[in-house]
Amino acid sequence: LESAGEFSTWFDYDQNACRILPTKLLHIVRAYYPRDPTNGNKPYYPPPYSVEGGSYPLEFANLDGASCDAKKTSNPTAGAL
Repeated sequence: LESAGEFSTWFDYDQNACRILPTKLLHIVRAYYPRDPTNGNKPYYPPPYSVEGGSYPLEFANLDGASCDAKKTSNPTAGAL
């Protein structure tokens, strides 16, 4: 998070109230989801229904049976589904 600067610089209360400035937010996102030049700078975002992606199993995909196996195969680094 060093690229986002000091925590106190993330906010402009007069302009954005308590929301993080968009330019700072991009640095924070890139700290957690860095771009990889070996794959064309396409970041990997874990599926939202995985533990790593936030564990929203009922909102995004049917993970019962064969469809769960297919999701695990297509996202091997997502963690437990």
